[in-house]
Amino acid sequence: MTVKDRVVVYGYDCLLNVQEKEQTTPLASNGISYVNYEDTFDETGVTGIVTFQGIFEQLSYKSARYGRDVQITPDSGRILECEKKIKNVLEHGGWVAFLVRLIIDHGLRRSYEDTDLCKRMLNRRGVTRAPFKGIGGTGESSAIREEFRGYINAFGAARTHFTFPKLPKFEPEKFSTLAAAEEGAVVGLEFDRSDFYLPFHRVNITVKTITQAAESVVEAITHYRRDTLLDVPPWADGFALAKEKSLQERVGSLREELAPLEGQLLTLKKYKAVLTTGSATLKNLTVEIFKDYFGLKIDAADKTKENFKILSAGGKVIAFCETVGIRDRLKRENINQIDTRREYRELSSQVPGLLIINNAMKADGITERLKATIDTEQVTHARNLNILLLRSIDLLYLMKHLEKQPRRGETFLGLLEGGGGWLRADDKQYEVVKGS
Repeated sequence: MTVKDRVVVYGYDCLLNVQEKEQTTPLASNGISYVNYEDTFDETGVTGIVTFQGIFEQLSYKSARYGRDVQITPDSGRILECEKKIKNVLEHGGWVAFLVRLIIDHGLRRSYEDTDLCKRMLNRRGVTRAPFKGIGGTGESSAIREEFRGYINAFGAARTHFTFPKLPKFEPEKFSTLAAAEEGAVVGLEFDRSDFYLPFHRVNITVKTITQAAESVVEAITHYRRDTLLDVPPWADGFALAKEKSLQERVGSLREELAPLEGQLLTLKKYKAVLTTGSATLKNLTVEIFKDYFGLKIDAADKTKENFKILSAGGKVIAFCETVGIRDRLKRENINQIDTRREYRELSSQVPGLLIINNAMKADGITERLKATIDTEQVTHARNLNILLLRSIDLLYLMKHLEKQPRRGETFLGLLEGGGGWLRADDKQYEVVKGS
């Protein structure tokens, strides 16, 4: 690694126990800095990112009829944010390394093939994977490339193996095996010297383990890329063919046009994460939508992480809002809670309540979410309390209906101030349902 190299190790704290987190934080050294999962970093000038498979998803287990089933919830907002950073680093000739433990793609009844950033990168490359069926769920690994021998010997017990894509469109010639287990199972690979997937398994992971693994993998990748990439020194750019110069100018112009479009696309894509999140994350996304898409004035500071207020231009509270993520149906207690909190903040019942619900979170698919309706009894109860119910799927479809309206915020406030009920929306229409 050269002095100019700057490598970020992101999300390492997700692998530590509580005691280990509190004891110490890795110190930046040898051009490597360490960033907690909840923090962010500026990718400008970063040459490499080391992160960990599985940190962008939450796993929970429950007993099922045919055994123990897993449910996996992605941190969609964080995935999108980090995807953009990785994209920027790769576009500038950098690299990313995922240290891979056990990848779980399937539960008993459903698939979870895109719930983690590592999974999404592998999907983009067309790489399939499966749990390693060795003793104790691990396989002894051997380095295929000499540069990775030290890392594999120290950290390379594998719990997942990979299969290279066979379809030509996935450019299989750009893949290289870095480590293998028994019978040739691929447990470490790289694509085009840009993204690396290496086994990483330790029973007890400490800060020292993280720093040793990071330094080892950075050294291995640096040497590997130095030995396998065509290295054109900066001084060689003093010569350029006429065609090269014109192409560079055109590419630069296109990048300038593309950058704001990509930013807009990323923002619109991020909005859809309201379908997969709950609690504070759902609140943050909803606040962003209300401010940036509807142009509303928002006070997001509140005693509880799920609540916020919509304000008039003069700062008067015109609506009290709450977000909630639930796995099944909306209950009366969910409606009563926002009513109680509104009263606790000394707001009268004349101030509309808005309950944004990400319900039926275990349902996959737009059609399934639309089918997850709200019981008439709950709609009536909400109307009587001047509370408007709005499912996350309703919010997205309402945005679609109002997309071409310059004063979409005013339209939304008109619906909100028209009394409680259920603001229901689908591909054809939107309406406020009042119950019985």
